[in-house]
Amino acid sequence: MSAARSELTPERLFLTVQEFCAACGISKATFYRLAAADKAPPITQVAGPSLIRVEAAEQWAEEQEARGSGGVRKPRGRATLSDLFGGRR
Repeated sequence: MSAARSELTPERLFLTVQEFCAACGISKATFYRLAAADKAPPITQVAGPSLIRVEAAEQWAEEQEARGSGGVRKPRGRATLSDLFGGRR
């Protein structure tokens, strides 16, 4: 691999449902209840697992914070979306 190529770090576009749930401190069951009520970020199927676009997850988190619902809190010892993906904006 050339030096220039090794410096390239592609941005991650998707999270698995499990990664999203871990970052938000919710169970997969809670996520799917939210999804059934149209209160979760959209799910995308790409040749296999259910995925959530990082951008959609970030937007969802911002909407939860704006509503003041306390829906997204950083549980002790758990990573946030920014922690997982370097706070890209």
